[in-house]
Amino acid sequence: MDIAVIVTIGTLMCVSFSLGALMVVIATSQKNDKKLPIKLQNPIKLIEEKKENKILEREMKKEQEIYRTIAENIDNYDGTSRGQKKMPK
Repeated sequence: MDIAVIVTIGTLMCVSFSLGALMVVIATSQKNDKKLPIKLQNPIKLIEEKKENKILEREMKKEQEIYRTIAENIDNYDGTSRGQKKMPK
């Protein structure tokens, strides 16, 4: 009984390994058939774009902070300047 289980499990492992290897071969051959061109990007332009994105993110955060302060000031308004926050620059 134990030998039959060992042989069955061993056979299943070999079959699953073979199927996996076959799937890898099929997947790689499909990629090679297409022969898509590789697009290279200019690294200097990528760095400049990242810098611009950082600047835009900072500006957006400043705008969001201003709008948040405005909303808080509207919520806290009671007819006086008490509880009002100064606008960030």
